[in-house]
Amino acid sequence: MSRLTVDSTDAMQTLTETPEGVRHRDAFVMTLAQALHLFGTPAHRLEQAMSAVARDLDMQMQILATPTSVTLAIGALDNQRTFLMRVEPSSINLAKLADLHTVMEQVCSGTMELPQGKQNIDAIVSRASRYPRWLHAMAFAVSSACATVLFGGHLVDAAFAATIGLLVGILAILSSGRLRLATLVPAVGAAVAAILARTAAHYWPDLHPLVITLAALIVLLPGLSLTMGVNELAHQHLVSGTARLMGAFVVLLQLGLGVAAGWGVANILWGASATLAIESPGIALLVTAVLGAAIAFTILFNAAPRDFISVLSGAAVAYAAARWGTAQFGPEFGAAFGAWSMGCLANLLARLRNKPALITILPGIILLVPGAMGFLSVQAIMSDEIGAGMQTGATTIMVAIALVVGLFLSNFTISPRKLL
Repeated sequence: MSRLTVDSTDAMQTLTETPEGVRHRDAFVMTLAQALHLFGTPAHRLEQAMSAVARDLDMQMQILATPTSVTLAIGALDNQRTFLMRVEPSSINLAKLADLHTVMEQVCSGTMELPQGKQNIDAIVSRASRYPRWLHAMAFAVSSACATVLFGGHLVDAAFAATIGLLVGILAILSSGRLRLATLVPAVGAAVAAILARTAAHYWPDLHPLVITLAALIVLLPGLSLTMGVNELAHQHLVSGTARLMGAFVVLLQLGLGVAAGWGVANILWGASATLAIESPGIALLVTAVLGAAIAFTILFNAAPRDFISVLSGAAVAYAAARWGTAQFGPEFGAAFGAWSMGCLANLLARLRNKPALITILPGIILLVPGAMGFLSVQAIMSDEIGAGMQTGATTIMVAIALVVGLFLSNFTISPRKLL
């Protein structure tokens, strides 16, 4: 068996040393890096995966990933071939990431030739989305309803949040692929959500307009980008991390401006609204909300139906661990404990199922990210509540750092796979 492995490796090395082999190898790694970036792989994981691929293919390669580009420098330092690829990330697609992971393993193990690997990657990239657009819109509505419950709203709040979230989802889907229109979605969507939530609260005084507004905008909140940015900075990916943090901050400003404008219009139409107390929902309702959120995230992140259990497990463990930790020791510890628990589960499932850990991590971390707190910080500052806004902003950063620390500790507890 070992002799066959050596022969296979020697054959691959001989092939890649020929001019045609070098061309196939370069084309494969460029196509792979671009595809991984396109479907939402964080910069540090992309660079780690591509470095592992380079070692398995016995090639010298340096890689630099940013949120909008990938640069590959192949060969020895005195004779490098440099390739720059401009990439506009699309929506996260966990099913395609899983398929890319399979191709990577087959090529690195020598069971698939480089040209065939590139063809398979091209086919994965060009494949149509697994779920239709109307189902994505419904997932916006479901995620908004579930977020309402997790934020402490009642069922009537959830019904209104789902309706408004559906409208925001339709707006986001219609703007997909239209750059000028897409840049307006956070501000316009936030203004529409704020006006509709305040209008509903005017006719139904028992509603919580702030909770409804936050829940309706849950998918637009850049909490994931904020956490990914801090994570990349912690991995010393300074360019990518800083760029991602600034992008998240700009989105928060757009959302805050949109809500401020919407509430200003609502105040003119209906006057100021009363602030009602938030009550903690029952366990049964929380379980239902987490289950519904997992279904919505499976669709929004384009995960394969067979991976739903991984998505649900990550969401449930992350939320339950964070809720317990927050109740015992505060939000920072809760976020770290939730991220550690979810990260350990993700790494364990990745090893048992031979699938990327990102399938469990990305949906699970959505329930932990501090996007709502960041939005409240911007909203408070715009309402001249500078002290409260700065305090909430500081808590947002601390929670994001706690999430990253938890993920780091989970990788130390259970070693992650070398590929994704």
